[in-house]
Amino acid sequence: MTTSSEQIQIAISDLVESFTTRLMGSRAREQLMEAMLAHDKVVLDLQNALITPSFADECWGFMVASIGIPAMRAKLSIIGASAQTKVLIRHVVARRAAAHRDAA
Repeated sequence: MTTSSEQIQIAISDLVESFTTRLMGSRAREQLMEAMLAHDKVVLDLQNALITPSFADECWGFMVASIGIPAMRAKLSIIGASAQTKVLIRHVVARRAAAHRDAA
């Protein structure tokens, strides 16, 4: 983990021990949200992380439903993700954002 008052870099493996369940996704989201409140920017390193749809939805999907895409993009950057993980995250974020818009 690399920190400064403006930015923090976190490896996802420092947050949770696996990337397969909703429970782990929820724990990661809670820790990321805390980091986003404490720092101007959070850089999340997903290198070598095999993320499941359940984990992604719980982590990033619910984050978007909570704070919206603009706020998430302003505070969170993701690095080291595989092409497959990038597609998965985009999908869950878009789905949750659409559901949030439809509910409003």
